[in-house]
Amino acid sequence: VPVRYDLSDEDLEALLGSINGVFFAGGDTDMVDRTTGEQSFFYKTAKRIWNYMKREKDERGIDFPIFGICQGFEIIHYLANEDAKDTLSDV
Repeated sequence: VPVRYDLSDEDLEALLGSINGVFFAGGDTDMVDRTTGEQSFFYKTAKRIWNYMKREKDERGIDFPIFGICQGFEIIHYLANEDAKDTLSDV
């Protein structure tokens, strides 16, 4: 099921409640502008999904798996380290 980056909080919550996990794909999108610190829409949505996953586990004891490949894994790394934009280097 595709998850659009422009869903409202209400629509995203409803969608996430009807699926059992999310896959963050790879790609070539800047997640965070290193100069301004502005987060991309893709990254902001990933963060909302990450927060949903944490709430499900912390409040309800329900696992909501998130899996990432390539840039998707980078996003998980950023989110797990609370937006630590300096933890990844350019390659």
